Amino acid sequence: MNTQFGACGIRPIKFYSGTLALARTPHRPPRPLAAPSNSVKVFLGLEFMCTPKFIFMHQSRYIRSLVATYGGDHGSKHPAKVPVESRSNMEHSMEPFDDIALYQSAVLAPTQADWIAVKRIIRYLKGTINWGLKYNFEGTTVFELYSNASWGDDMLTGKSIGAFVSIMAGAAISWQSKQQLMVATSTTEAEILAASAAAKEAMWLRCLAADLKIQQPGSTLIWEDNQAVIAIALNPAHHGRTKHYSVHHFYIHERVMVSDIRIKYCKTGAMTADLLTKPLARNLFKLHHEGLGMVSLGALTSGSVVGIM
Repeated sequence: MNTQFGACGIRPIKFYSGTLALARTPHRPPRPLAAPSNSVKVFLGLEFMCTPKFIFMHQSRYIRSLVATYGGDHGSKHPAKVPVESRSNMEHSMEPFDDIALYQSAVLAPTQADWIAVKRIIRYLKGTINWGLKYNFEGTTVFELYSNASWGDDMLTGKSIGAFVSIMAGAAISWQSKQQLMVATSTTEAEILAASAAAKEAMWLRCLAADLKIQQPGSTLIWEDNQAVIAIALNPAHHGRTKHYSVHHFYIHERVMVSDIRIKYCKTGAMTADLLTKPLARNLFKLHHEGLGMVSLGALTSGSVVGIM
């Protein structure tokens, strides 16, 4: 594949399990991101706006298509500022949704409660059609991660939601938000599982960066808002109550000891990954939304496209 990505010799070359891999043009040494040339406009459904200072990546066309398909007569005309209201626990209703074909085309689980949640998300997307990720050419190519968990949120299983996000050049380059496979009996245990997943992602990104000759000097930073997790990562032997999580915290400890990763404390209010674990109040959602590198196209084009935040 010869399509130029448009910055510092980076071009798409291969796919691995549906993930786009990027590689530098051969024989070019690592250097800060440079201004784009002959850049693509649309690739794999992603849209790009390239300038000498940044790349703006968005999916406006795709979101418009979603809103047209599912927004129409099935949703409110008014956009939602957040995808889920804070402190809202979605009811586990088993009442079937009438239009099964419509719902299944969206999320494959037709219940009334789930469809209400889908309509809320469509309303949120309607108000954020022109938002996307902004990668700065003057930004660092060293990546860092945020790791977080929301303990025991699932009322049926008691399982927690773990999440991480990786940031480079001012915006997210990878993320994960999923229900953990085992039940954590404390916040610390849920955070250990999330931190373990973040550490694995850090190792994968370090390998990818090495292949692409993108230097990552020193260890990769993972931000964590749980002091107990940091203590366990530094010395897991003294934490017998987490014995059944030993594989996870010993893995983190090993990566710390060989200087692949380092873990630093982050105040909960500055924990960007918090947005990926639970519903947040509007002001906190906006803060972490910006922390992901999300901006509106209107902010980049002197207001010609209007965002809602």
